[in-house]
Amino acid sequence: MNRETDHPDHARLHQSQGLLFPQSARQLCETIDLNWSAAIQLYADGWLSFNPEFAEGLNETQEHELRFVGSLLMGGCDAGLMAILLTGLERPYSYNGRRIYYDWAERRWRLLPTSSPDPDPENVFAGWLKRLKSAGDIVRLEEMKTELDHVLKSLRARQK
Repeated sequence: MNRETDHPDHARLHQSQGLLFPQSARQLCETIDLNWSAAIQLYADGWLSFNPEFAEGLNETQEHELRFVGSLLMGGCDAGLMAILLTGLERPYSYNGRRIYYDWAERRWRLLPTSSPDPDPENVFAGWLKRLKSAGDIVRLEEMKTELDHVLKSLRARQK
């Protein structure tokens, strides 16, 4: 992936849609097993953009933010590590934690690879042949030809 399409901002909720059944911050904390006083402390420490004590019905942005920052806290991050991990991310931290991960070697957040549907085997095979031809890989092409000849011989024998 290139760095433009790999940017964690692609995992961020930019516009909040109304939730069908919004829950309070306290209810969400119970759902995700985040200690209520820890959620209040996240706000006091500046990690949350909203005060959970007064959030009756969370919008999507607030829910993602509380889930994301809360999961870092529940994962064992103290204030120092939280500051390191959140550097470079935009506030509010309304990131979908199921779409990004922290790359420790690169020291940055990255998008998780998306799984694409099963590729068309014919296109994959045609692309593979094209790459082998472009690379001039006669040895591998000859090996494939031999394998194909064996398969065809076997199928012809079954048809008789």
